[in-house]
Amino acid sequence: MSLAGLVTICLGVLVVLSRGVMLVAPAISLGWFQAAVKTQQRTRTLGVVALLLAFAMIWPSFSEESGLATVLFILGIFLLFVIVLGLFVFPGFIMGIANPITPHRTAESLARWRIVGLFGMMMGVFIIFIGLDFL
Repeated sequence: MSLAGLVTICLGVLVVLSRGVMLVAPAISLGWFQAAVKTQQRTRTLGVVALLLAFAMIWPSFSEESGLATVLFILGIFLLFVIVLGLFVFPGFIMGIANPITPHRTAESLARWRIVGLFGMMMGVFIIFIGLDFL
């Protein structure tokens, strides 16, 4: 059984669940995201949770040598640098980017938020299939 495959499946499930909320309840997920990047303290708290994801992606490369483990390692290191620089060192920069690009709660913008959720769910299912292929 491949640890990289299990981590990839868990990553895909996380993507499906998080984007599924965007698809089913876009106003709630939009409100949560806007609240998460509202202050520097909340943005840093989001970074602590995201660090767990980066470390989980890096972890399989220490116990196995496969193409998937290498890809997870590279993506995990990239995510680690983005999180440390963006969410811890310069949270104001991330807040400045995130606040203008998040849509307001109109019916049209919520429909776009749902479309993003649908594409995200499809990407999550694809990630799950990649993980299943490597088990």
